[in-house]
Amino acid sequence: MIKAPSLQRLRELFHYDPATGVFTRLHASGNRRPGPVTAKPDAHGYTYLHFDGVTYRQHRLAYFYVTGEWPNGPIDHINAARGVNAMSEIRAVTNAMNNQNRRKANRNNSTGVLGVSKKVWKGRVVGFAARICIDSKLKNLGTFRTKAEAHAVYVAAKREYHPGNTL
Repeated sequence: MIKAPSLQRLRELFHYDPATGVFTRLHASGNRRPGPVTAKPDAHGYTYLHFDGVTYRQHRLAYFYVTGEWPNGPIDHINAARGVNAMSEIRAVTNAMNNQNRRKANRNNSTGVLGVSKKVWKGRVVGFAARICIDSKLKNLGTFRTKAEAHAVYVAAKREYHPGNTL
């Protein structure tokens, strides 16, 4: 885990606008001029800020800048837009709550739908199972004829059992 920067130093070098999520460099530094920080998102959509020899994810710095507390756990992008760092879009969460806010199925999910898997019998797909994880235990929600039916049941259960989700 990356060590917290000095809050005083962060505020000395940058201004952060909580409404827009934009950091502005206050002073020239090397070849960097004062003004809004333009950051290209990485392959996962996160943006970074580099200063004092360390690279930080901007959403973690935004939370730190406003609250004065370096986050111990994850900072969740509420609407899954990892490049949007406005305070209305980020929140400190536990690992469990961060996982509850997933919006897409894993790459290896055969149905491509979150919470739904194929039910196969003798090599044929005979239905779709909906399952949800609650307190580290997998709960079967039933088997359905279509992916859409199974997913609808999963989403309803997710809204009931996962307080961290924003679906």
